Amino acid sequence: MRIRWCILLTGLSLFAQLYVYQPLIDELHVSFGILPSTASLSVSSGTIGMAIGLFIYVFYADVLPRRRLMVYSMAVSAVLTTISIFATSFWFLVTLCLLKGVALSGISAVALAYLAEEIDPSCIGEAISVYLAGNTLGGMSGRVVSGLIAGWFNWRVSTAVIAGVAIVLAIIFWALFPNSHNFTPKNIPISVRLRRMKLFLSTPYFLSLYLTGCIAMGVFVSVYNYLSFVLTNDYHLPHYIVASIFLMYTVGILGSVWFGKASDRRSSSWLLRLSLGGYALGMVLMAVPSLAVVIVGLFLMTLAFFGVHMMASRMVSTKAKEGKSSATCLYWLFYYFGSSSMGYLMGLVYFAYGWMAFIGVNVLLLGIAAAVSGHFMQPRYVPGESFRVPN
Repeated sequence: MRIRWCILLTGLSLFAQLYVYQPLIDELHVSFGILPSTASLSVSSGTIGMAIGLFIYVFYADVLPRRRLMVYSMAVSAVLTTISIFATSFWFLVTLCLLKGVALSGISAVALAYLAEEIDPSCIGEAISVYLAGNTLGGMSGRVVSGLIAGWFNWRVSTAVIAGVAIVLAIIFWALFPNSHNFTPKNIPISVRLRRMKLFLSTPYFLSLYLTGCIAMGVFVSVYNYLSFVLTNDYHLPHYIVASIFLMYTVGILGSVWFGKASDRRSSSWLLRLSLGGYALGMVLMAVPSLAVVIVGLFLMTLAFFGVHMMASRMVSTKAKEGKSSATCLYWLFYYFGSSSMGYLMGLVYFAYGWMAFIGVNVLLLGIAAAVSGHFMQPRYVPGESFRVPN
């Protein structure tokens, strides 16, 4: 029970801090006198930092005690978020977000590996779904709270509230989270880790899951980055209504839990294809010029995204035997690379060519993910139970 609740808190802290500025892109654009696409770097820089940190942890995650790394990550990131309140330069804010992403990467680097080591395999899907539900709840609450408070006050007050919450969560986590019982730190030579990385990156099964996570997260972040502009400019909704779109993340919590439980009974690859199809359909619905249909499309897209993420992360963490941390770090590395790169680049598409082009490019990308995952989930590409990485 302590693992369940504390792993939920890590997700709350991680995503509330990482995406605190996503609903504030328009305000940062006005406050610092920069382009909206440039303001989106306040979000992308954090995910770039996550990618940098995860690349480092590919080599060192199995050396460091799981609990200690997660405690330090939560504490340091909370301090950096607090410093962000006083940023007077946009580029200083971006630098702090980058460093915060590096700090937060320590949580993502070992959380799935910790669960895979400490939780009985018969209910690992449910355990992972709790962690992802925490991610979802953190992302939703952070975005909604920061969007509402910024509308009533300013972005600095929003940041202060999120920083205060992060500090409290770090203290609770430090007091309650259990140490690992099935993990012994291993000082594995870098040459071995490089061989492991090469094996994972050259195995079509894992590479297709990494690419799927990259595209799924990139599309998801880009939609939530720029949908607020559509709702404000095209549908003329007030800020408190626009901020409330992030309440749609509650659908993601349900999706994570449902797909997590279903994956303990049904084929993971079938569930992955099902969720990718629903994802693309939701995106198509969002192209219809009707607010009601856009909301329905957002509902379906959000539900399906968390299904894709749940299945891809589960398939990576359970199929890898030795080198579990390296395999999951690589997944998160691709995941956050997709978030940072597409979160920025799709803004260029939207502001240059409009919402329909934006939707079209995203649907095309999801089609690529579906084609790749569908092809490489075939039995001849799936590693068997004997799949092992170099020792």
